[in-house]
Amino acid sequence: MLKMQEFIFKKMNEWEFLKLKNKRESLKFELREINQKIQREEEIRERIEVKEQLRDVEIKKVSNILKVLNARGEYENIFLDCKHEDYEIELKRVLKQYLDFLEYYL
Repeated sequence: MLKMQEFIFKKMNEWEFLKLKNKRESLKFELREINQKIQREEEIRERIEVKEQLRDVEIKKVSNILKVLNARGEYENIFLDCKHEDYEIELKRVLKQYLDFLEYYL
């Protein structure tokens, strides 16, 4: 029984103690690095989500403008309230290009 107690309370040698202590410090450092990577990834995902939401809102706006332009008379212009067919055609073309850009590149 006495030998068992001596074994339980035996002091570990200094080398093992320092080794474990260093290992603990290195694991703390690794854990900090992992947490930083996770935090950066979460921030990136949040930015992507916000960007996608903004893109969806822009797509809806442009789509609605195009619907209104297509539904109105051929010579009416909802922005200038004047009759400029060339302006309206150019506006439709630019808005369609912008819509394509939003859908495919963002």
